[in-house]
Order: sequence, then structure tokens, then C-alpha cells
Amino acid sequence: MAGRHAKRAWIDQVDRAILDSGRDYAARGLVEDLVNRGDRLEAAVQGSELEPYRVVVELSGGKTRSVQAVRCNCPYDASEWCKHVAAVLVVWTDRPDDARQAPALGDLAARLDAAQLRAIVLRAADVSPDVTAWLESAGEAQAIGTVHRPRVSDVAQPRVAIDQPKLRREIDRALRAVDPMSWRGPDAPDQLEPFILRARACLAGGDAAAALAIGEAVATPLAERYEDYEGECEVAMFFEGEVAPLLVAAVEAVALDAAERAALAERWAAWDRQLERDYGLQPFVKPRAALERKG
Repeated sequence: MAGRHAKRAWIDQVDRAILDSGRDYAARGLVEDLVNRGDRLEAAVQGSELEPYRVVVELSGGKTRSVQAVRCNCPYDASEWCKHVAAVLVVWTDRPDDARQAPALGDLAARLDAAQLRAIVLRAADVSPDVTAWLESAGEAQAIGTVHRPRVSDVAQPRVAIDQPKLRREIDRALRAVDPMSWRGPDAPDQLEPFILRARACLAGGDAAAALAIGEAVATPLAERYEDYEGECEVAMFFEGEVAPLLVAAVEAVALDAAERAALAERWAAWDRQLERDYGLQPFVKPRAALERKG
């Protein structure tokens, strides 16, 4: 029962008109090629253009299968929750058997050798400039610290030794670039997106500890200096759509001892209490829940 409730929790985040449009799209069969790849849903949704829109939904692990993040390449920019995303989730929620089960991307990549992966990446870069940006971000993530390669006998995952002072300086510099006179400005999330890409690159490479460290470094100035931003709405959306899912994924993948879990839980709970009191926000609820599940 709890799993079903968690699976349907996304409905509360969607505007009623958007949800109704999504249900209409789902009923008309406009959701095509719905694929479930482990903790990821992919689908094509026919819309107003000749080419279908592409929707990606990131899911939590375990039995709950709750929605963690959503993306669609349609032009709707009022929220990440567009009617195409809603349509995909309506089908997934109400008709789960419609989703074709397929291997997770990580499993597919594990079957390929380095030459095959390199060829795929270069081919993808020809299609999307984002791939080049991701490669550069991954290289920059390596430049933050030195990769320590474990011995074969080690059971711990490989980690990047993060230079925290250097990382904080980079983030401060990025935030100050929004407005040279202050940190104010609704474009702050855009300035922090490259750091999210670095963290995702670390996570994809199996270094959840580095991803968690970078995610926390991004979250810290936003949580501690939230009042300094005029674009509170954009910052709140950035927390919900980018920072929180990253922290959840990192927490679920990283090895933490009891003291580390307690320290994170205390810090995130304190930030949530302050932000809820002042702004009615609790951006660390999902990361804290992920910590509790690990405990």
C-alpha cells in the first residue's frame, strides 16, 4: 500500500489543468515507446510538432518507486511538469504493463569495452553539444582533486579527493558572476548547473562520495543565504529539480557510517527548519528520507 501511495505522490506536484491534459494525451494513445530502465523511464510523446517530445523520469530505488526528477524537451518553461511528463506518468501509474522492461543504462554500458564507449560518445557529441559540455565537466571534476584508484582487494568504491576550499571558491565565484555587486539574481541556478553536471559525472563514474560532496557544496550557499536571492522561485525549483535528486542518488549509492549519516541529517534538518520557518520550504525532505532509509 505504501509503495502505491509513493508511486502516485507525483500527482500532487502537477497543476490540475496540466494533469487533465496529460490524462487526455494518455487516453488518446499519444505516449509511445514507454521504456522502464531500472530507475529511469523514457518515452516519446506526440505533441504539436512533427517529431515527438522526449520525456525522461528518474525514479527512486527500492519498492517505493517514487518520482525524483522529470525532464522533457518541449518548449513549456513554466515548470518541469508539462503535459507530456504528466501523460507518461499517467500511463506508468495506471497501466504499468504498458512499459517495456529494458536493461538500465549502466548495465548496457558495462557490456561495452572502452573503444565502443568512446565511439558512442563521439557519435552522440555530433548530435548534441551537451555531450561535449558533459565531457568537459567530467574533466573539470577530475581537476578538483586527485582520483585514488583502489586496490583490487578493496571493497570501497573509488573516490575523488575533493578540494573543498577550492570548490567553495569556484562556487562563490560563479554566484558572484550573476551580479558583480551582490549575489542577487534569478540566474543563480544557471551559474550552478555546471557543478551539478560535475556531480552527475562523478556519480555515473561510481564515485558517489564525490557527487555527494559537490552536491552539498552547491546546496550550502543556497540554504544558508536564501534571502540573498531575488529569484526565490527559480532557486526553489532548482532545489527541487536538480539539487535534491542529486543528493538522494548520491546518498543511496555512497557508503556512510553512522556518524556521517547523523551529521548530514542534523545539518539538513536544521536547514529545513530555517527555510520552512522563513519561506515555507523544506528542500531537504527527500535527501533526509534517503538517509533514514540507509539507517
